[in-house]
Amino acid sequence: VKLPLKRSRFGAVRLNCHYELPATAPAEHAAQDALTRAHGFLGRVLSDAEIRRAFVQHARKRSGQLTVDLTTGSAPWTLAKACGTRFPAGAAPTTTAHTAWFKPQGFSWLGNSAAWPPGDVILELLFDVADPEAAQFELPYAVDNALKSATLNDRPLDVGLSKGFKTFGGEMAIRAPVGRGLFVRGRNLLRVTVSNAGATANPMGFCARGRAVVGFAPTTPPAGTAS
Repeated sequence: VKLPLKRSRFGAVRLNCHYELPATAPAEHAAQDALTRAHGFLGRVLSDAEIRRAFVQHARKRSGQLTVDLTTGSAPWTLAKACGTRFPAGAAPTTTAHTAWFKPQGFSWLGNSAAWPPGDVILELLFDVADPEAAQFELPYAVDNALKSATLNDRPLDVGLSKGFKTFGGEMAIRAPVGRGLFVRGRNLLRVTVSNAGATANPMGFCARGRAVVGFAPTTPPAGTAS
């Protein structure tokens, strides 16, 4: 798609780039219209990388998202290291909700609602990404006592404001936005560190629900259209 110089009430913007897009002609036209509107709204010259990213994202979204489940109780979360003698490294144990905890519907808490050794608890989840440029997720959660940190492939993530175990989501969400270089092609590692306060064993838990976008399904051209 070759774009001409466009003008808006903010002035001229440069649209003199040429890109070959993995999309059908109607998708290219829709993407051009969307990008032209974006330029008019922003009123600034976009970099070649920004232009290409906008076009590619639009074309991919037309073909449908590929996602993976990150939800506790269904996704294969693991305990990175042993916590005392009762909780060995390996598959993270699920637990019924403590009477004071948020009550999930259709998913589970990880941890133990009765007694867990005090200190940091590291939970991990491996998942595959087909398209790192398109990948993203927002994962709402609840936690007892607090979410200390979260990383994706050892890069820090925004965990919002940890408000504990009585409510779920809202300001409590782990975010991995698109276009930040957080994802890699193939295997990705999400790690969360839960802080279990106290001097003796006490309830500890983490629950989260959501899916990660990991790519887009291939576009199928209409009948009679060259692929």
